[in-house]
Amino acid sequence: MNTKVSDINSNFEENLQVWARALGTGEIKRKVFLAIYSSRKSRWSIPELEEKTGLTGKAIAIAGRALSVKGLFAQCDGGRVTYEKIDEVHHSKARIIRLADDKKKREALPTKRSRVEPIVGKLNTQIRPKALAISIDSIDDFRKVLSVSRDVPIALDPPRLPEKVFKEALKRIIRERSTMKDWGGEDLDIFSASLKVNGRLCLAGFALKGPGKEGKLSPAKMGMNGDQIDRMLKAPIRLAVVQYEGEVLPSIYSSLEKLSRAKAVETDQNIYYCVLDEVDSYRLRIAYKNEFASALKEYSKSHEPKT
Repeated sequence: MNTKVSDINSNFEENLQVWARALGTGEIKRKVFLAIYSSRKSRWSIPELEEKTGLTGKAIAIAGRALSVKGLFAQCDGGRVTYEKIDEVHHSKARIIRLADDKKKREALPTKRSRVEPIVGKLNTQIRPKALAISIDSIDDFRKVLSVSRDVPIALDPPRLPEKVFKEALKRIIRERSTMKDWGGEDLDIFSASLKVNGRLCLAGFALKGPGKEGKLSPAKMGMNGDQIDRMLKAPIRLAVVQYEGEVLPSIYSSLEKLSRAKAVETDQNIYYCVLDEVDSYRLRIAYKNEFASALKEYSKSHEPKT
Protein backbone atom coordinates (compact mmCIF):
# COMPACT_ATOMS: atom_id res chain seq x y z
CA MET A 1 0.00 0.00 0.00
CA ASN A 2 1.44 3.35 -1.04
CA THR A 3 1.12 6.08 1.53
CA LYS A 4 1.44 9.82 1.73
CA VAL A 5 2.44 11.88 4.73
CA SER A 6 0.95 15.25 5.63
CA ASP A 7 3.39 18.03 6.49
CA ILE A 8 5.11 16.44 9.50
CA ASN A 9 7.04 19.61 10.22
CA SER A 10 3.84 21.58 10.91
CA ASN A 11 3.28 19.37 14.00
CA PHE A 12 6.90 18.34 14.54
CA GLU A 13 7.16 18.73 18.33
CA GLU A 14 3.89 16.86 18.79
CA ASN A 15 5.11 14.07 16.49
CA LEU A 16 8.38 13.85 18.42
CA GLN A 17 6.41 13.39 21.63
CA VAL A 18 4.21 10.67 20.10
CA TRP A 19 7.20 8.83 18.62
CA ALA A 20 9.17 8.97 21.86
CA ARG A 21 6.22 7.75 23.91
CA ALA A 22 5.78 4.79 21.55
CA LEU A 23 9.42 3.77 21.92
CA GLY A 24 9.43 4.16 25.67
CA THR A 25 7.05 1.25 26.22
CA GLY A 26 8.96 -1.87 25.23
CA GLU A 27 12.35 -3.37 24.45
CA ILE A 28 11.07 -5.22 21.39
CA LYS A 29 9.70 -2.05 19.81
CA ARG A 30 13.01 -0.31 20.29
CA LYS A 31 14.94 -3.21 18.75
CA VAL A 32 12.70 -3.13 15.68
CA PHE A 33 12.99 0.65 15.39
CA LEU A 34 16.79 0.65 15.73
CA ALA A 35 17.14 -2.15 13.18
CA ILE A 36 15.03 -0.35 10.57
CA TYR A 37 17.01 2.87 11.03
CA SER A 38 20.41 1.17 11.39
CA SER A 39 21.63 1.75 7.81
CA ARG A 40 20.85 3.41 4.49
CA LYS A 41 18.53 0.53 3.60
CA SER A 42 15.08 2.10 3.17
CA ARG A 43 12.79 -0.93 3.33
CA TRP A 44 12.85 -4.04 5.53
CA SER A 45 10.90 -7.28 5.38
CA ILE A 46 10.01 -9.30 8.47
CA PRO A 47 12.47 -12.13 7.59
CA GLU A 48 15.26 -9.55 7.22
CA LEU A 49 14.38 -8.09 10.61
CA GLU A 50 14.31 -11.57 12.15
CA GLU A 51 17.90 -12.07 11.02
CA LYS A 52 18.92 -8.56 12.13
CA THR A 53 17.32 -8.60 15.60
CA GLY A 54 17.02 -12.26 16.57
CA LEU A 55 13.33 -11.68 17.32
CA THR A 56 10.50 -13.89 16.09
CA GLY A 57 8.42 -12.84 13.11
CA LYS A 58 5.32 -12.63 15.28
CA ALA A 59 7.02 -10.31 17.78
CA ILE A 60 8.27 -8.10 14.94
CA ALA A 61 4.84 -7.95 13.31
CA ILE A 62 3.16 -6.89 16.57
CA ALA A 63 5.78 -4.23 17.30
CA GLY A 64 5.87 -3.10 13.68
CA ARG A 65 2.13 -2.56 13.58
CA ALA A 66 2.19 -0.57 16.83
CA LEU A 67 5.04 1.68 15.66
CA SER A 68 3.69 2.23 12.14
CA VAL A 69 0.35 3.35 13.59
CA LYS A 70 2.29 6.01 15.52
CA GLY A 71 4.05 7.13 12.33
CA LEU A 72 7.58 5.92 13.11
CA PHE A 73 7.72 4.21 9.72
CA ALA A 74 5.31 3.13 7.00
CA GLN A 75 3.91 -0.39 6.87
CA CYS A 76 3.50 -1.55 3.27
CA ASP A 77 1.20 -4.50 2.64
CA GLY A 78 2.08 -5.80 -0.80
CA GLY A 79 2.83 -9.46 -1.41
CA ARG A 80 4.47 -9.43 2.02
CA VAL A 81 4.64 -6.98 4.89
CA THR A 82 7.55 -4.56 4.74
CA TYR A 83 8.46 -1.46 6.73
CA GLU A 84 9.70 1.71 5.03
CA LYS A 85 11.71 4.48 6.68
CA ILE A 86 10.41 8.04 6.93
CA ASP A 87 13.01 10.74 6.30
CA GLU A 88 11.89 13.05 9.11
CA VAL A 89 12.12 10.21 11.63
CA HIS A 90 15.50 9.09 10.27
CA HIS A 91 16.97 12.58 10.69
CA SER A 92 15.63 12.79 14.26
CA LYS A 93 16.22 9.22 15.47
CA ALA A 94 18.86 10.18 18.05
CA ARG A 95 16.61 12.84 19.54
CA ILE A 96 13.65 10.44 19.58
CA ILE A 97 15.69 7.89 21.55
CA ARG A 98 16.81 10.56 24.04
CA LEU A 99 13.24 11.71 24.59
CA ALA A 100 12.06 8.11 24.94
CA ASP A 101 14.53 7.76 27.82
CA ASP A 102 13.69 11.11 29.44
CA LYS A 103 9.99 11.44 30.29
CA LYS A 104 10.40 14.89 31.82
CA LYS A 105 11.89 16.42 28.67
CA ARG A 106 9.47 14.47 26.48
CA GLU A 107 6.37 15.77 28.23
CA ALA A 108 7.76 19.32 28.32
CA LEU A 109 7.82 19.61 24.52
CA PRO A 110 5.80 22.67 23.36
CA THR A 111 3.17 20.83 21.30
CA LYS A 112 0.07 22.44 19.80
CA ARG A 113 -2.08 20.61 22.30
CA SER A 114 -0.05 21.84 25.28
CA ARG A 115 -0.35 25.40 23.99
CA VAL A 116 -4.16 25.31 23.77
CA GLU A 117 -5.66 27.30 26.62
CA PRO A 118 -8.90 26.45 28.45
CA ILE A 119 -12.03 27.11 26.39
CA VAL A 120 -14.26 28.02 29.33
CA GLY A 121 -13.51 30.06 32.40
CA LYS A 122 -12.36 33.53 33.32
CA LEU A 123 -9.49 34.93 31.36
CA ASN A 124 -6.64 36.63 33.09
CA THR A 125 -7.29 40.28 32.31
CA GLN A 126 -3.55 40.75 31.82
CA ILE A 127 -3.55 38.22 28.97
CA ARG A 128 -4.61 39.42 25.55
CA PRO A 129 -7.18 37.17 23.81
CA LYS A 130 -5.69 35.20 20.93
CA ALA A 131 -6.52 33.34 17.75
CA LEU A 132 -5.27 29.79 18.38
CA ALA A 133 -4.85 26.98 15.86
CA ILE A 134 -5.72 23.50 17.11
CA SER A 135 -5.52 20.11 15.42
CA ILE A 136 -8.24 17.50 15.04
CA ASP A 137 -6.45 15.52 17.78
CA SER A 138 -7.50 18.16 20.35
CA ILE A 139 -11.23 17.69 19.64
CA ASP A 140 -12.57 15.16 22.14
CA ASP A 141 -15.49 14.11 19.93
CA PHE A 142 -12.96 12.86 17.34
CA ARG A 143 -10.78 11.00 19.87
CA LYS A 144 -10.69 7.83 17.75
CA VAL A 145 -8.38 9.56 15.24
CA LEU A 146 -5.63 9.37 17.87
CA SER A 147 -5.28 5.69 16.97
CA VAL A 148 -4.96 6.41 13.24
CA SER A 149 -1.52 7.22 11.84
CA ARG A 150 -1.00 10.29 9.65
CA ASP A 151 0.25 7.84 6.99
CA VAL A 152 -3.02 7.36 5.15
CA PRO A 153 -3.76 5.65 1.82
CA ILE A 154 -3.30 7.76 -1.29
CA ALA A 155 -7.02 7.32 -1.96
CA LEU A 156 -9.97 5.81 -0.13
CA ASP A 157 -13.04 4.43 -1.87
CA PRO A 158 -14.51 6.78 -2.97
CA PRO A 159 -11.56 9.25 -3.00
CA ARG A 160 -13.91 12.15 -2.15
CA LEU A 161 -17.29 11.91 -0.46
CA PRO A 162 -20.29 14.04 -1.38
CA GLU A 163 -20.53 17.00 0.96
CA LYS A 164 -23.89 15.81 2.29
CA VAL A 165 -22.37 12.43 3.20
CA PHE A 166 -19.47 14.02 5.10
CA LYS A 167 -21.89 16.36 6.84
CA GLU A 168 -24.22 13.56 7.90
CA ALA A 169 -21.33 11.40 9.13
CA LEU A 170 -19.92 14.28 11.21
CA LYS A 171 -23.34 14.92 12.73
CA ARG A 172 -23.57 11.27 13.71
CA ILE A 173 -20.10 11.33 15.27
CA ILE A 174 -20.77 14.44 17.36
CA ARG A 175 -24.44 13.49 17.93
CA GLU A 176 -25.72 16.75 16.44
CA ARG A 177 -29.39 16.82 15.39
CA SER A 178 -29.80 20.36 14.07
CA THR A 179 -30.47 20.81 10.35
CA MET A 180 -29.19 23.54 8.04
CA LYS A 181 -29.98 24.10 4.40
CA ASP A 182 -27.05 23.72 1.97
CA TRP A 183 -26.61 26.62 -0.43
CA GLY A 184 -23.76 28.83 -1.64
CA GLY A 185 -24.56 31.70 0.73
CA GLU A 186 -24.61 29.63 3.92
CA ASP A 187 -22.72 30.73 7.02
CA LEU A 188 -22.31 27.27 8.56
CA ASP A 189 -22.78 23.69 7.38
CA ILE A 190 -22.91 22.42 10.97
CA PHE A 191 -23.39 24.30 14.23
CA SER A 192 -22.79 22.47 17.50
CA ALA A 193 -23.21 23.63 21.08
CA SER A 194 -21.98 20.31 22.50
CA LEU A 195 -18.52 19.88 20.98
CA LYS A 196 -15.70 19.38 23.48
CA VAL A 197 -12.10 20.54 23.09
CA ASN A 198 -9.64 19.26 25.69
CA GLY A 199 -12.55 18.41 27.97
CA ARG A 200 -14.29 21.80 27.68
CA LEU A 201 -17.57 22.59 25.92
CA CYS A 202 -17.11 24.88 22.94
CA LEU A 203 -19.58 26.41 20.47
CA ALA A 204 -18.36 25.27 17.07
CA GLY A 205 -19.12 25.90 13.42
CA PHE A 206 -18.12 23.78 10.41
CA ALA A 207 -17.65 24.82 6.78
CA LEU A 208 -17.46 21.74 4.53
CA LYS A 209 -16.28 21.72 0.92
CA GLY A 210 -17.15 18.64 -1.13
CA PRO A 211 -16.33 17.39 -4.66
CA GLY A 212 -18.12 20.41 -6.13
CA LYS A 213 -14.83 22.25 -5.56
CA GLU A 214 -11.84 21.16 -7.63
CA GLY A 215 -8.12 21.64 -7.07
CA LYS A 216 -6.55 23.39 -4.11
CA LEU A 217 -8.87 25.07 -1.64
CA SER A 218 -8.52 28.84 -1.46
CA PRO A 219 -10.69 31.52 0.22
CA ALA A 220 -12.20 32.35 -3.19
CA LYS A 221 -13.81 28.89 -3.22
CA MET A 222 -15.45 29.44 0.17
CA GLY A 223 -19.04 30.44 -0.66
CA MET A 224 -20.53 32.32 -3.62
CA ASN A 225 -18.62 35.49 -2.81
CA GLY A 226 -15.54 33.95 -1.24
CA ASP A 227 -16.53 35.28 2.18
CA GLN A 228 -17.78 32.16 3.96
CA ILE A 229 -14.96 32.18 6.53
CA ASP A 230 -15.81 35.79 7.36
CA ARG A 231 -19.51 34.99 7.74
CA MET A 232 -18.77 31.82 9.72
CA LEU A 233 -16.77 33.77 12.28
CA LYS A 234 -19.60 36.27 12.68
CA ALA A 235 -21.69 33.42 14.09
CA PRO A 236 -21.69 32.89 17.90
CA ILE A 237 -18.89 30.33 17.85
CA ARG A 238 -15.50 29.96 19.49
CA LEU A 239 -14.19 27.22 17.20
CA ALA A 240 -14.22 27.51 13.38
CA VAL A 241 -13.55 24.31 11.39
CA VAL A 242 -12.87 24.13 7.64
CA GLN A 243 -12.93 20.65 6.05
CA TYR A 244 -11.83 19.67 2.52
CA GLU A 245 -10.75 16.32 1.05
CA GLY A 246 -7.90 17.87 -0.90
CA GLU A 247 -4.97 20.26 -0.57
CA VAL A 248 -5.66 23.39 1.48
CA LEU A 249 -3.69 26.50 0.55
CA PRO A 250 -1.89 28.56 3.23
CA SER A 251 -4.25 31.45 2.43
CA ILE A 252 -7.07 29.52 4.14
CA TYR A 253 -5.01 29.33 7.35
CA SER A 254 -4.08 33.00 7.03
CA SER A 255 -7.71 34.01 6.57
CA LEU A 256 -8.81 31.93 9.56
CA GLU A 257 -6.05 33.36 11.73
CA LYS A 258 -6.72 36.98 10.72
CA LEU A 259 -10.49 36.80 11.19
CA SER A 260 -10.20 34.75 14.40
CA ARG A 261 -7.81 37.33 15.82
CA ALA A 262 -10.25 40.13 15.04
CA LYS A 263 -13.08 38.18 16.70
CA ALA A 264 -10.90 37.48 19.75
CA VAL A 265 -10.29 41.20 20.24
CA GLU A 266 -13.95 42.04 19.64
CA THR A 267 -15.32 39.42 22.03
CA ASP A 268 -12.47 39.54 24.57
CA GLN A 269 -12.06 35.75 24.47
CA ASN A 270 -9.82 33.27 22.74
CA ILE A 271 -11.04 32.04 19.35
CA TYR A 272 -9.93 28.68 17.98
CA TYR A 273 -9.68 27.44 14.41
CA CYS A 274 -8.98 24.06 12.85
CA VAL A 275 -8.42 22.84 9.28
CA LEU A 276 -9.26 19.25 8.32
CA ASP A 277 -7.35 18.68 5.08
CA GLU A 278 -7.31 15.48 3.04
CA VAL A 279 -5.14 13.59 5.51
CA ASP A 280 -7.26 14.47 8.55
CA SER A 281 -10.46 13.87 6.58
CA TYR A 282 -9.17 10.40 5.70
CA ARG A 283 -8.17 9.78 9.32
CA LEU A 284 -11.76 10.59 10.31
CA ARG A 285 -13.16 8.25 7.65
CA ILE A 286 -10.89 5.44 8.82
CA ALA A 287 -11.53 6.00 12.53
CA TYR A 288 -15.30 6.29 12.11
CA LYS A 289 -15.83 3.96 9.16
CA ASN A 290 -19.26 2.77 10.40
CA GLU A 291 -20.67 6.30 10.62
CA PHE A 292 -19.37 7.20 7.15
CA ALA A 293 -20.54 3.90 5.63
CA SER A 294 -24.01 4.40 7.08
CA ALA A 295 -24.21 7.99 5.82
CA LEU A 296 -23.02 6.95 2.34
CA LYS A 297 -25.51 4.10 2.19
CA GLU A 298 -28.36 6.43 3.13
CA TYR A 299 -27.22 8.99 0.54
CA SER A 300 -26.90 6.37 -2.22
CA LYS A 301 -30.35 5.01 -1.45
CA SER A 302 -31.93 8.47 -1.66
CA HIS A 303 -30.21 9.09 -5.02
CA GLU A 304 -31.17 5.84 -6.70
CA PRO A 305 -32.87 6.46 -10.07
CA LYS A 306 -36.62 6.14 -9.87
CA THR A 307 -38.19 3.41 -11.97
